[in-house]
Amino acid sequence: MLQSAIIGRSFDGIRLTYQQSDFTVDAWLSKLVETGAGDNDVDFYGVYGTYSGLENISVSAYWMLVRDGVTAVDTNGGPGAEWFEDYLGLDEYNPTWLNTVGTRVWGAFGAFDYDWELAYQFGEADSVGALFAPMVYGDNNAEFDAFATDLELGYVIDMAWSPRVYLGGAFFEGEDNRDYRFGDRLLGGLRDTESSISFNRLFPGKPYSLLLGINQELSNFWQVRTGVSVKPTEKISVALKVAYFEIDEPFDTPVIPFVAVWTKPNDESLGWTTFLMSKYQYSSDLSIAVIWEHLFTGDGLEQGNFFARNGLEFVGGTDDADADYLHFDVQVKF
Repeated sequence: MLQSAIIGRSFDGIRLTYQQSDFTVDAWLSKLVETGAGDNDVDFYGVYGTYSGLENISVSAYWMLVRDGVTAVDTNGGPGAEWFEDYLGLDEYNPTWLNTVGTRVWGAFGAFDYDWELAYQFGEADSVGALFAPMVYGDNNAEFDAFATDLELGYVIDMAWSPRVYLGGAFFEGEDNRDYRFGDRLLGGLRDTESSISFNRLFPGKPYSLLLGINQELSNFWQVRTGVSVKPTEKISVALKVAYFEIDEPFDTPVIPFVAVWTKPNDESLGWTTFLMSKYQYSSDLSIAVIWEHLFTGDGLEQGNFFARNGLEFVGGTDDADADYLHFDVQVKF
């Protein structure tokens, strides 16, 4: 299968920018999905502010809101069924309100550099809860409630090729409540179910792994990484990275196949990746790069866990074979 690392998204929106000295604020309103009925659209709003007036440090703070009125749709079973659902508090999916607040701090002290970001999400998640319907009804009380963070520390060694060594890590809080509950089957799905809401990556532009995460919005995992980058010449750079991945909340799988009453959690280790990139910057408008990543498959990936598509898609459950990703990249700016 051929897979491209380039993803494009287009939508209608407006952005306002205020800038004065070392202070910048961006605010935007956008329409990601338009259905013709305003209440059923998907809207994206946000405010992002940055202050860079302090020595060796820059600080950003932001708030983002996604309102999704498209995906959660109530069933229609007639007046009697609707009254029954209202009485039990079922099948009442409100528009999703995903709030993300966060801060980022970065800078350098001499040869040392650092970059740390922390974010928290809250709000109604009915459009996600509607997906967790073992029989008829999903979770119409689903809530976003998850943290995410990424920290990287680097050091540039004063020697030939200016090598930069670094150590970093990331954590995206996950949730996996997928299990067998006899009451769900006994009552024909009339019970409210419990959804699994992990941190939503929104529109990630940073792939933590080309093999595990490209276009997948990885969540419900943590990672540690280390690496080095060098510049043999002014136009040539080489980067090497090693990373370890582990699931945050593992999936419970049946001990006896197809008998889900007795389960055990899958292994948490997703595996190791090695990443090697060589890049030639021919000019400010043209660059050529070759990228190779190798995946050493862990038991948690072989057995399978939910960590793709913001923790909603199952990955793995096949074999323990390793994998390779080779990518040739040419970038031209006009």
